[in-house]
Amino acid sequence: MVTFVVTLMIVTTLSIRLFTEIKVRRTGRELTFDGRMGDYLANTLEEPNAIRELRIYNSTSYFTNLWAMIMKKQHNKRFSARKFEIKTGMVVAMVQTSAIFVVLVYLLNKMGESNTVTIGTISVLFLALLSSGGKIMSLTWPLSKLYISSSKLYDLNEVLTYKNRDFRKNNINNSTDSMLPITVSNVYFKYAKSNKNVLSNINMAIKPGEKIAIVGENGAGKSTLIKMLLGQYRPSSGTICWKDSPEPNGKVSVVFQNAVKFELTLRENIFLGDAHAPSDDAKILKVLEQCELIDLLHELGGLDVKLGQLVEGSRQLSGGQWQKLAIARALYNDAELIVFDEPTSAIDPNAEMEIYTKLLEICQDKAAIFISHRLGWAKNVDTIYVMSNGEIAEVGDHQDLVHHKGIYASMYALQSSWYK
Repeated sequence: MVTFVVTLMIVTTLSIRLFTEIKVRRTGRELTFDGRMGDYLANTLEEPNAIRELRIYNSTSYFTNLWAMIMKKQHNKRFSARKFEIKTGMVVAMVQTSAIFVVLVYLLNKMGESNTVTIGTISVLFLALLSSGGKIMSLTWPLSKLYISSSKLYDLNEVLTYKNRDFRKNNINNSTDSMLPITVSNVYFKYAKSNKNVLSNINMAIKPGEKIAIVGENGAGKSTLIKMLLGQYRPSSGTICWKDSPEPNGKVSVVFQNAVKFELTLRENIFLGDAHAPSDDAKILKVLEQCELIDLLHELGGLDVKLGQLVEGSRQLSGGQWQKLAIARALYNDAELIVFDEPTSAIDPNAEMEIYTKLLEICQDKAAIFISHRLGWAKNVDTIYVMSNGEIAEVGDHQDLVHHKGIYASMYALQSSWYK
């Protein structure tokens, strides 16, 4: 009888604890998006440039109300989860108390048959059962925490085994294998829950060593196409083939328009381009020279000076210098395909042509894709793809497209007039 009641108490208590912990854990996962959005809004409200613009548009109150609404939603959900946890804790306590009472009555009944029951006996027996119940309850706690910890390992495994991991894995293990040519055939793409195609009937080929320009107005689909080529998006239909593989299987470097400003040392900012290989200072100096950052190196006084504003003594850079660092990081990777997504967006137009000429020179033996709104440099690439409304409207070199007198010719003539 005693064994049955104790076992039932342990099983019931453990089940309730696990159920409670799982519910709290699920609530935490449900709040992940709101948490990220709340952090974003809070960080934005600390940015001087964001505050300046919010004040100009008189939208500060809307922004703060949006942040408050999200935080209130988070707190309400967490409060509900913790309230449920407290209620179930009370149920656990009642189960424990009931089990102790049942065992106590049973033992007293057995002892009553021999007429040996006294007040002292009852007190000692009650305290012994209460202490035993506490010990039993303490045994169930590690078991429940072990189960919850294993669920965290499940989350970690979910991230590590995410399907897009293949791109990184192949970049590391097959860096000596060529991923070119890349063939894009009849590719269409639309976002989930949308009926409108962002990209339609995309056909193109990227050959080893070829220099390609993708141009078009804002919203034409240039950046989406690049994300498709890099394997970040999957086609809704059609195929993208990297040589003989449906997945990227070689090294790729990318310089995005809004490059990340790593508040680390100058050396680390370059070294992150190929962090799996041993650091090579000679190679770092070479790419710094290629990107015309040697003067910055001399000004800083070495490769180990911290950049940004995170720690005292760090050196803040201009937008153009950060952008050049991103280009240097891409070159350090020794990739056979380099994608430049508006790489000169933070650099003045006077230096733009010189930088593009330098990039084309650096990428002589590599395939390169350039995306830009400005077209003065595009005459130097092998192939130009002109995008409009998610489609490739024109393909050819500079001379062919100018003679064709289509979209590219109109854009080029308009931009040329700006500098006359």
